[in-house]
Amino acid sequence: MADDAHRPIGADDKTKADHLVTVFLNTLPHEIARGDYTTETLIAALKDVPQGHVLDVVEKEHGQPVLRELQPGEHLKVKKGDEFISHVPTGGAA
Repeated sequence: MADDAHRPIGADDKTKADHLVTVFLNTLPHEIARGDYTTETLIAALKDVPQGHVLDVVEKEHGQPVLRELQPGEHLKVKKGDEFISHVPTGGAA
């Protein structure tokens, strides 16, 4: 299948609209298949992450949003309402 890069890990041909969830990238809604992704397959599924950018997931700590950068090859279970932020890599050698 030509579009395998945009499907979650383990997705099969039964993935239909009822398996799609709305997630947010930089506050904009995107519909993707729910399920397990690696960082790379999630970036491909979201389609609007500029080349060279990294992806943060917005998590809650004590009710407050906290950004956590997704690492290369990291596995993530995507569900309805998840929030992501893309940005240029930060840090590096001083």
